[in-house]
Order: sequence, then C-alpha cells, then structure tokens
Amino acid sequence: MVNILVGTNSGLTGSPLRIHQNRPGVDGACEPGDQFGSSLATGGIGGREDDLFVGVPHEDLGTRSDAGMAHFIPGFPGEGPEYPGGLSLPEEFAFHQDSWGVPTAARANEQFGASFAVADFTGDARGDVAVSAPREAVDGGEGYGPNGGVVFMIPGDVDRPVLGE
Repeated sequence: MVNILVGTNSGLTGSPLRIHQNRPGVDGACEPGDQFGSSLATGGIGGREDDLFVGVPHEDLGTRSDAGMAHFIPGFPGEGPEYPGGLSLPEEFAFHQDSWGVPTAARANEQFGASFAVADFTGDARGDVAVSAPREAVDGGEGYGPNGGVVFMIPGDVDRPVLGE
C-alpha cells in the first residue's frame, strides 16, 4: 500500500490517501507478496511535477511469479473524490513486459518495476521514465547472464508515458 499525506503551507492535512490494488480505479488485485509500492517515483510527464509511478516487482503475471508490474498515476490539479491527493485515479494504468511497446516478454523472477527514475532522458522537454527489471537474464555479447538486469527507458508525451513508440 502507498500512503500519501497531503501537505499545505501550514503542514500535513487530513488522513493519508491510501492507494492499493484493491482500490477502485487501480489496476490489479492485492495478492500476498506483490509488494505494491516497494518502489516509487514522482516527476513530470508532459511538464507536470506530480505524476506518480508505483512499482510492484513481485506481481505474478499468469504462471510467471515475480515478473513485476508498474503503475502510472497521473497528477491532476483538480479537486473532488475522483482526484484524491491531486492524483487522477480514473487515468491510472498498469504496464509490464507483456504490455504492448515494452521490449522483451515477461518471465518469472524478473521483478519489473523494482525501481524508477523520472527525467528528460530524450532532451525533448518532456519527462521520461526509466524502469528496472534487475533480475532479467541478458546476453551482453559475452554470453548469457542470468539475473544480469535491464533498465528500460519509456519516453513521455504530453500527459503519459508512450508505450510502443
């Protein structure tokens, strides 16, 4: 679970916003050992500074245990129950290595979403996201490396990461 405390000029206010996979508007379902929220990153996709990435590195995908998953929850300056804590839960989406546009296929134990970084990696004045899969097997030209690890860079567009471009 991720707990978000909303701050103002006079300090933290109210109860924490709790985000988890059994919350309406959040993809997936809570399962033992998923570790939703074990990695977090905030940053601006499309110029905003309040988008949230949440890692679920031990999410099972079908029979592939610990394949991993990532969630993107865009920030939104609006108010109301659909935008708790300035986040747009209706626009949340999850992605993993079987998602269209993410290179390579998901396999057991790769732990996609174990860590994130958000920055303008492409130099186009838009935020991009780097997502790790620290236990992905790789062949770096010098032979097979189990648990060698990979970092995927997913470019950002006006308001979301661009999968498949």
